Amino acid sequence: MSTAKLFDNNTHQRTQTISKAPATLELLDDDGVTHINLWINGRTRLGKMLAHFYESPFVHPYFGPFNSMEGFWHYIQNKERDDALRSLSNMAAKNYAKGMTWCRVEDFHKIIMAANYYKI
Repeated sequence: MSTAKLFDNNTHQRTQTISKAPATLELLDDDGVTHINLWINGRTRLGKMLAHFYESPFVHPYFGPFNSMEGFWHYIQNKERDDALRSLSNMAAKNYAKGMTWCRVEDFHKIIMAANYYKI
């Protein structure tokens, strides 16, 4: 069974593990029929292309160019704002950001949604 981690709002530390609902796993069978799974391992080409791991260069009007949403995500979430993240995608971006200092960003989800718009 899959698990997801939750963060404590005050310390930003992972505090507990919750189980994903079994129904969520059943939805994988209907990918492309009842919904589009935005996942690099999804069944549809569109779902794979919309996933943050997918290498899809875009230019954000304020933050500049990025090769993927994953690189952008980590660029925004880390205090260092390392320009190397601009050219990285998928696990390379995620692994590169592991040693960086995570920070809380005001309106983070709005920034990510806007970046998804620019990616499309």
